[in-house]
Amino acid sequence: MDLEERERIVTAYLSSRNLGDFTEQLICAAAVKENLEGHRLAVVYHDDRPYKRPIVAMCPSVDLEVVRAPDKKTPLEYFDVYAGAEIFDDPGAVEMGIHRSSLVLAGHALRSCALPSFPWVPKLRVPDQVRARSVDHLQALGLDPDRWFACFYWREPGYMGREPLPLRDILDPSPYLAAIDHVIDTLGGQVVRLGHPTPTTLRNHPSIIDLAKIEDSLATQITSISLARFFISSPSGPLTFGPGVGTPTAVTDNIDISGVWNDDDILVTQTIEIPNGRRYRQRAAYKAGFLRPGIAKQLSHPDAGCRFTKCTGPEIIHVANLLHQRTINVERWREPSAASDRPKTSQLPFPLMASVKEASLIEMPSG
Repeated sequence: MDLEERERIVTAYLSSRNLGDFTEQLICAAAVKENLEGHRLAVVYHDDRPYKRPIVAMCPSVDLEVVRAPDKKTPLEYFDVYAGAEIFDDPGAVEMGIHRSSLVLAGHALRSCALPSFPWVPKLRVPDQVRARSVDHLQALGLDPDRWFACFYWREPGYMGREPLPLRDILDPSPYLAAIDHVIDTLGGQVVRLGHPTPTTLRNHPSIIDLAKIEDSLATQITSISLARFFISSPSGPLTFGPGVGTPTAVTDNIDISGVWNDDDILVTQTIEIPNGRRYRQRAAYKAGFLRPGIAKQLSHPDAGCRFTKCTGPEIIHVANLLHQRTINVERWREPSAASDRPKTSQLPFPLMASVKEASLIEMPSG
């Protein structure tokens, strides 16, 4: 291996502890690596959550994991090229020589809202053994593999005792419940609900599987997303796995442009009403600058005088119909995404700025 090859290394520090943010950081790191010809990827993260190792195992782009104990810091001295590899306490890092990395990624360089501008974004893949166990689990619960199904998730308060987030919490799940009924009664599909246990109870129907009520079902939930015809989710952690595995996904009740990045994905914002009574959503909100990351927090401050309104049942049903039309050839459980050749561009859209595919900002019905 010549010197140039040895230095074709991307190292990413996956700092987040939240499920969705950690997964997005991983996908962003993989996308950077795969759009740079001949590079290898090392990811550094703390082993402080039970889901981190299984999620990294879903990413074929990772060449090396540097797993730090929860109480061990990750020193920048790792990348001291003058000190050499002697400072490392990880044999794999020494062997790869990540102190010679040509690119080190952390923080805002690893955000999913940058992915729409990438030439190519690699897909996550559920490991075969995990997929087989989860398939058996889903079939045991009554999900028919010869009929298609859709996944639904909405963020309700109460997960792990976290503080309420009014902008993102779904206090009234009735719009999502209406869309579930539509998928089953009108479109003829099955439904798998994802998430954590909440007081909301779904109707008793053989075509509804509620994984949110089943403890330790994360692997089955992720696998179900990969098998689904489409996925509808409010903006929260599980959302990331939809575009991550390549299942057409709609993020509903969103407050910025993050969450989806593939061509068949859909982004549906909340309605923002400013003090003069004018309302913005979708492209209008984007062009007004209201969907830039972090702006919603400012607009929702009481002094700003703005009001956010979440999606209605007919609006989420409209999204379900669009996704159903876009996936007309999916008649049963989805097969794993086939590996596709990435473009040999060796180019990245630096700086890694927030972006959106305007086609994902669909026109919503009025009224």
